[in-house]
Amino acid sequence: MTNFLTRTKPSDGVPRLVMGRLRSTWLVGLFQSRVPITVIVAAAGVDTLHGLSRILPFLGGVPADEAAALLRGD
Repeated sequence: MTNFLTRTKPSDGVPRLVMGRLRSTWLVGLFQSRVPITVIVAAAGVDTLHGLSRILPFLGGVPADEAAALLRGD
């Protein structure tokens, strides 16, 4: 299965699959699902948060009231 992308046939009008983009989409989904960051770092196979910094612009903002509740542990 390692050559999955090579074996797929592109369809007209469908963007080409890019593993880096798929991985980034998966990581953004994990962040937005509030998965603990230590789990995300381990799943991503990186040693530092710097390895995940390139996806930060794609994370949605948190409303101020929700951020306050999260910081209080509510």
